[in-house]
Amino acid sequence: MSMYLWFFVIIVISSGWLIWFLFNPIKSNDIDIDKSNIGLGKRKLAELKQDLANDMIDSVGFNEANSEIAQTLAQELKQKHKPYRSENPKVSLLVVSAILIFMTAFSFGTYQLLSKEVVVSNVQKDKQQPVTIEQSIEQIKIYLLDSPTDFAAWASLGGMYTELANFSGALESYERSYQLNSTDPSILSDYASAIFFANNQEFNQKSIDLLKQALAIDSSLPFALYQIGLYAASNGDFVVAKMSWQRALMSIHDDNPDKQYIENLIAQLDESMSTEDTTKSNIPDAGKFSVTINVVISEETRSDRSEDDYIMIYVKAAQGRPMPIAIQKILLKDFSGEVKLSDKDSVMPTKMLSEAEKVVVVVRISASGSAVMQEGDVHVQSDIVDVKSNPVVNIKI
Repeated sequence: MSMYLWFFVIIVISSGWLIWFLFNPIKSNDIDIDKSNIGLGKRKLAELKQDLANDMIDSVGFNEANSEIAQTLAQELKQKHKPYRSENPKVSLLVVSAILIFMTAFSFGTYQLLSKEVVVSNVQKDKQQPVTIEQSIEQIKIYLLDSPTDFAAWASLGGMYTELANFSGALESYERSYQLNSTDPSILSDYASAIFFANNQEFNQKSIDLLKQALAIDSSLPFALYQIGLYAASNGDFVVAKMSWQRALMSIHDDNPDKQYIENLIAQLDESMSTEDTTKSNIPDAGKFSVTINVVISEETRSDRSEDDYIMIYVKAAQGRPMPIAIQKILLKDFSGEVKLSDKDSVMPTKMLSEAEKVVVVVRISASGSAVMQEGDVHVQSDIVDVKSNPVVNIKI
């Protein structure tokens, strides 16, 4: 039952009581005066007899008092006593109606005023306590129980899971959204991004296919163009990377913070491409910093792989851009078990390994040797290390 209905019931009950009070006279308050006077006379007579017995009065005084009591009682008994009954004044029906209307209007007006104050108070409280991502996730999940075909809600849920680094939840949510609507380029691009982060910031074939599908629908989608450029740069194809990022810039507003970031990437590419003819053998180990990686490949892993597979060992920034800083790619049959990465192995001449600090080491065994992670690839990542300490990293596959 709603609050308004309860409030209406209370008004009806109050109005009924008021009408009864105004039109129903007060009940009789009858007193049996006869019995009361007789009892009083008997008590006085008993007191006189007691006084006579105690010689407090003589027989003459007793007779006079007794006669007086008898006369008074006889006189009162002759009177007719009517019960006391209060008379209510006549009440006009118009007055009663006016009172009822006033009571109803006043009550509902007060209720509305209090309700508005409660709503305002709740709104102010909500503003003071913003909803967390976890709370938003729970609200969307409750909404999806009644609207399981809302692809946009599934995509929003996937984005929130990605923000919390819950990649299993993100991939499941984006897949549901994709199955419901596979033609929304933004959902395709975001789904590809979730796959990228779920794979330790490595592109796989599915993420690339989703990006290509998104760009086939909307060739100017900035986020998809940025990701394609990132993939091209990680694969050493700086020309394609620059073209993709330039197209992304054309679709980004000047006040978008991503604009400056992409412009910086293009500037770094330009600088790298201008020194592309410089051979790596002429690049000095400027800071004398390097990362030594010892890789132990188990017999089980070796038995599952071909000697013609590639082992790719590289370092990338622990935070920020996922592109490799320095990399070596070796045929598995030629791998000795140890690799030392230095500035000579840097992907971009403008971004030397010795300039980096906190990095992670990635070891991947791939049949194709492609920069895109394929199904069946073996992928292992180290903890964060500091290049400035010339670390030695041991990895077992």
